[in-house]
Amino acid sequence: MEIVHGKYQQKSLSQVASGQFKHPARVELQIPAKKVLSVTSACFINGVDRTESDIRVSGKTTTRVVFIDEHDGFNSEEHHDTWTERLALPRDARSTDGVVMPAVHILETTIGKNGKNGKTEQGYITAVHAEHVINISVLGLAGQDVDFVQDLRGNVETKRDKMRLSTFGGVINERFEISESFTLDANVEGILGVDLNAAVRDIICNDGRISIKGTVCAGISTVKTGDGGSEINNAFHEWDFTKTITNKEIGTDDAVCGSLAVCNLTMKVESRDKPELVIDAELLFTGHTTATHEIEVVQDAFSYDNHLNMMHADVLDASVTPQSNVMVDVEGNVSMPEGSSYIGKVLWAGTPTVGGINAVAGNGKVTVEGVLTAHLVYECDEKNVFSHVAQVPFSTSCKVEDCTKDHDVSVAVAAMSCNIKARRGKELLVDARLALNVSANSATLVKITSSVKLGDPKARDESAITIHIAGQSETLWDIAKRTSIPTAEIVKQNPTLEHGINEGERIVLYRQEVVSF
Repeated sequence: MEIVHGKYQQKSLSQVASGQFKHPARVELQIPAKKVLSVTSACFINGVDRTESDIRVSGKTTTRVVFIDEHDGFNSEEHHDTWTERLALPRDARSTDGVVMPAVHILETTIGKNGKNGKTEQGYITAVHAEHVINISVLGLAGQDVDFVQDLRGNVETKRDKMRLSTFGGVINERFEISESFTLDANVEGILGVDLNAAVRDIICNDGRISIKGTVCAGISTVKTGDGGSEINNAFHEWDFTKTITNKEIGTDDAVCGSLAVCNLTMKVESRDKPELVIDAELLFTGHTTATHEIEVVQDAFSYDNHLNMMHADVLDASVTPQSNVMVDVEGNVSMPEGSSYIGKVLWAGTPTVGGINAVAGNGKVTVEGVLTAHLVYECDEKNVFSHVAQVPFSTSCKVEDCTKDHDVSVAVAAMSCNIKARRGKELLVDARLALNVSANSATLVKITSSVKLGDPKARDESAITIHIAGQSETLWDIAKRTSIPTAEIVKQNPTLEHGINEGERIVLYRQEVVSF
């Protein structure tokens, strides 16, 4: 007996490493500030370097300070710096192969610790010291080769079956550039800040290509000259784009799940007939593929001479739902702290961050919970300007086909825009638009034949003729295996069996000689 083996690679997606670290930043103000109103930050990935025992993640942090300057105008300045963090690999994660997928976000930003903010003799602030708490999570694909019995040759007869098994394929980390310009009003004094967020709308797979359709939202804060002095104006602009990625391993039947993040952002104001703000950005698409293997495996077999010992192995069939990409609007009321000033109007609100994400799978849907954190600047009735950090818990559901409570859920949430209004002087009405990229997967154990060994010799049936009475739902294969006579020989001796087997039918079997097959 000759065994013909097949092989395919099975991969599973798992968290390789995670950690938190504190990163200091010092913003040297070119224009002295009378009062710091808000400090916001963003964190981006630059690259990943992996060794046998650790992963080194490099990135950059942007710290923006919004303040009232020495001339009583609104102003902002940014500081960019880079960082590198080492994450030790647990021993059970060192078998992970391929390119890893990192995700970073800032959990907390604190300012002015230990009196490190610089000041002039007049008390103006010349530098702001900030400290960011950054969280890193790294995912990777662990792969292993799966051997299975594809065919048996020799003195045996086999029953084979075609199976379609899904497994995670490869990791995609693809960068591409986008650019957009906006016409500004003629009375704009300057740019207070630009927040950029991107989200996936759809992912289409073709042979060798992946088309990513996305939406970018830019929150632009400008300072205008009005009758009463400087005023802040907030506007959100959205535009769509399509990018195509070449990937030779992708087939039409494969699936891709992933999300977008902003890596770099530069802006400049060009003076023409009307001033224009030009935004250039680099986006990072991070995701993974799901591959489907069609294999032909020996389901059952028998030998005329010997018993066969069939050994089986459990393999994972990764059932991955198509990614659901939706935009949802969430709103909530935030009560101001006791003793805070009565709010006259909200001047500025930065695009919020999203934390504390929890996803719960249900029947055909996924419920996503989290907390929005938004920085805002407001003016009280006495015309004094203050800042505040508003936190809004939210819960929203999105439809995910074929999803059950047994699925594991992967979700990426990005806040695209945010509008905050004062309500009754002591409340804030927060209205934000979120982009959700949700996918679900479940691993089902499937048995396949992993090996076959010859067992003890079979006892010979010395009778020349055997009458077999067909049982209920008995198949030709069942009879052949029980009698150790090939299916073709049984049909040859009983031609009517070509049209099926009826319960109670008499089947005549002749054993004139040992049959080799």
